Amino acid sequence: MLHHEDKFILDTNFIISAFEKKPSTITTFIKKIRNLNIQLLITNHIIKEIRWYLRRRIINEITIKEVSTKEIRKLLSELEKKKISPPHFPDLSNIVLAKKLSGTVVTSDLQLVKTCEKLGIPVHMSSSFVFFLKEKANDFADKKYFNELYDNILSDEIKHSVEQSEIYNPVYRIKEIQLHAIKVLQKLPKISPYKPQEMVFLKEENELLDLINEIEFEMPNYITQIRDAKNLETLEIELKDIYNQINDIVWQLQLLLKTRKSPILSASIRIKARVLFILSIVEFTLLNFGKLENTLNILSEIASTSPDMVSDLFMDLQFLRMVFFFVTQNYNRLTGYFSDNFLLLCEIERRTDLTKLTRTIIFACTILESRVIDKNASLEGKKEISLLFQLGYILLQKRKIENALLILLQTHYLALQIKDEKLIRNSLELMIVIHYISNENISTEIEQGLLELKKLNPFNVPVFSIKEELDLGIFTEKEFKSVDSFPSLLKEWFYIYDYLKKDEEGQTKTVIFVINPYFSPKTVFITTQILPMYELRPGRQIKIIKGMLKINKCNYNYEKREVDLVIEIKEALFSLRDPWGMKILR
Repeated sequence: MLHHEDKFILDTNFIISAFEKKPSTITTFIKKIRNLNIQLLITNHIIKEIRWYLRRRIINEITIKEVSTKEIRKLLSELEKKKISPPHFPDLSNIVLAKKLSGTVVTSDLQLVKTCEKLGIPVHMSSSFVFFLKEKANDFADKKYFNELYDNILSDEIKHSVEQSEIYNPVYRIKEIQLHAIKVLQKLPKISPYKPQEMVFLKEENELLDLINEIEFEMPNYITQIRDAKNLETLEIELKDIYNQINDIVWQLQLLLKTRKSPILSASIRIKARVLFILSIVEFTLLNFGKLENTLNILSEIASTSPDMVSDLFMDLQFLRMVFFFVTQNYNRLTGYFSDNFLLLCEIERRTDLTKLTRTIIFACTILESRVIDKNASLEGKKEISLLFQLGYILLQKRKIENALLILLQTHYLALQIKDEKLIRNSLELMIVIHYISNENISTEIEQGLLELKKLNPFNVPVFSIKEELDLGIFTEKEFKSVDSFPSLLKEWFYIYDYLKKDEEGQTKTVIFVINPYFSPKTVFITTQILPMYELRPGRQIKIIKGMLKINKCNYNYEKREVDLVIEIKEALFSLRDPWGMKILR
């Protein structure tokens, strides 16, 4: 007859931690369990919480036991009388079954653990249960298997201990994991139990856990900031400070931990990699390529020394490196990515999207090295053409005008082939921006290319100024008036093609040269509002949401540029954005 320690009731989180990534290993696990004369059980309430692809494997391997809702409500009433905070309703079914069969609950849910302990129900943390299995096993292969599973589940428990949604202090959670491991060790024969004092966390370990917890909590905010391109320079400084702070605490820990390893150090490597990856995207967006190269080098070093810690970022890191090498014209460093081995790696990692995007970058390199546009070329899909468009946009922002134009010309022909209206329109609009950046003094080849595109393009997009066809007088106003009192054209999106800052009458003014391809007068916005430099790079778009405007016709060059309208803006509220389709790289 089985004793209570031989019957184990599995909670949802054990199944997820152990088998979600590799559902097929459930069968292997069950075979090894049978060798140990152990019975595994799951309640009907818990099986409903498990995803279908795991559930269909479990049903054939693990006994499902029925627990009635009436029994759970009875237990819930008992807990209320004893003033014990209950876990989630389905989790209570584990306690009911454990009481009925004299079994042990297996879970990583601390609320369930605490409830079991208060009721005197045997309970194991998931990691300590697998540790128990490892020590109980006699076969070397079984011990090795359980040891690997133990590492995975322990790592998962530590990871969840620093999640935003976790209601328990992460230090408390990890101490609970350790205490359960100690209990298992103390019950096993021929094993010297760890002394509790050896498991006490150092102050620096607690500090590091607190910091990791704080960073994880802020991660969604960092991603939102990047997506919205808000306060990126401040975010860059903050991320560097965080990285340095982690390094400082880790260094202190390494000096103090002379005789034992700390699981927190592994968690710190993972969080450092995530912080650096976000920092690299910020630096990329800010076009701080000198800093970006250093960040990518550190990330690559972490990836080579601790691959398991960055496995979720590895392929995206390689893509970012590829784009970086392309836009900085380090073509020789792209050789490894253009090999069959890398394309094979993409297939192994099931990243066929990267296979296609890599081929797009190869195509872009060919264009820049040959300086030739292939009007009949084709790419596999819209996403690949969008990447080419973005590469052209980045080159434009870096003022690599000739290279930007070549890539955008090719993008335009490809967009015409697939008849994608947005890509056709946006690639042509950016070429118009290039036209104005060049002070309308572009080379014969560029001019000819634009004329050809004008013939092919289905839209009526003016490339050269046709101000004489417009009555600019309707826009002029010598007194400041609300933007709402002017023609709606002034509230449309304008492309920025240049900007400068100047001191005038004791004030610093931002001067922004803009053009709207469908509103041909060349325009300059002048405002006392200080805008970040990265917001005003060529190709970015700006829109006046609110403000008081004073507009004058300009019959002279303004700061060495020909301008038709000078718009002074005060009490301004601007909206700024990248052109359409900038999602692949950010």
